[in-house]
Amino acid sequence: MRTIAALGLALAVLVAGCGDSGEPNTAPPADITTTSTILLTSPNTTAHPTTSVVVSIPPTTAPPEGGPSLFPPDPRDGSDGANGSGCAPGDGALPDGVWAGFVRGHDADGFDFDLACFYFGDIAEQKAAEEGGEAPGGHYISNQNDAMRRIDLDRATPVHWIVAPPDADLQFETLPYADWVDDPEGYSNCPGEFCLVWLHVEAGTVTEIVEQYLP
Repeated sequence: MRTIAALGLALAVLVAGCGDSGEPNTAPPADITTTSTILLTSPNTTAHPTTSVVVSIPPTTAPPEGGPSLFPPDPRDGSDGANGSGCAPGDGALPDGVWAGFVRGHDADGFDFDLACFYFGDIAEQKAAEEGGEAPGGHYISNQNDAMRRIDLDRATPVHWIVAPPDADLQFETLPYADWVDDPEGYSNCPGEFCLVWLHVEAGTVTEIVEQYLP
């Protein structure tokens, strides 16, 4: 079973859970300026008790070079300020792009995808105010449409899932979709009801899946 531990990659995390608590992780870098106190609650509260977390987030969406990032992808042309390709692709199959949404149900050959709008930075506060919500950790998710899209996948499709090795920072590891669905949970409880991912679509095919870190 995958475990939950400390958060790194320019994020400083202090975790206090039930029972014995861990030591604080490394001190935040000097350029981190935004701090928020939040709660992480697993959908399975029996197996994973609520944990209080202090997260410091650098004021940038720029990911590091090479590979997936804990930060969302930058907004693309036509996204109307949402990260990735936005959230208004029209009806039917997802067009080419990078799309945020929740994995609502899954099986060996794919899952139901609940498309959502993911906003990060100043626009997150703006959108949250417009819809009467909040933007914890500098992000806001708007999900005004409950329509589901069936996503059929090659079982070898790469999935970048967030892991938390003991005494190490959060990081991504890559595995095929077939293995991802065999042992749901991990740091983000994926795949599952609260699993937020980015789908990379090229030529009408999902080429990779990236879990999105949520503070």
